[in-house]
Amino acid sequence: MSRYFLVTLQKRFYNSVLTKEIILEERLYYLKGAFL
Repeated sequence: MSRYFLVTLQKRFYNSVLTKEIILEERLYYLKGAFL
């Protein structure tokens, strides 16, 4: 039970970090496109 809970927490944290990185990359591409 506790192990399963920890695994789900790790997956959620990992997924949130990935989505944040993707959002940051999209913003950078958008800014580059706006300036160029």
